[in-house]
Amino acid sequence: MANNTAAVFTRHYDSPMGRILLAADEIGLRGLRFDGQKYFARDLPEKRIEQETHAIAKARRWLDVYFTGKEPDFLPPLHPIGSAFRQAVWIMLLQIPYGHTDLRRDRAAADRDGGSFADVRAGRRRRRRA
Repeated sequence: MANNTAAVFTRHYDSPMGRILLAADEIGLRGLRFDGQKYFARDLPEKRIEQETHAIAKARRWLDVYFTGKEPDFLPPLHPIGSAFRQAVWIMLLQIPYGHTDLRRDRAAADRDGGSFADVRAGRRRRRRA
């Protein structure tokens, strides 16, 4: 559920993949949601303020760089909120290297083998180069 005590600010971003709703509070970006996606904005309070904030401006700039095919060299301020599961998802998302989209296989291998996620990714990169 949403933390309804903090003001939530939103703005839309028109991406090549569709419209994205950016949501932030005074601390940082709370999430991105594609318009029309299942459960769209269900964890946001009904009362939101449509306003550009520092975090939203930085997120928009990050998306601008990303959608030009370049790797952004900065992150907007983030404020990951939610359950322990959602916190774990935020951590996993931040580990996805630029240009990659799926880590489930590597995460499962790390969990299965008792190793670190970074070690599994490095091993896969070494095997690809060999």
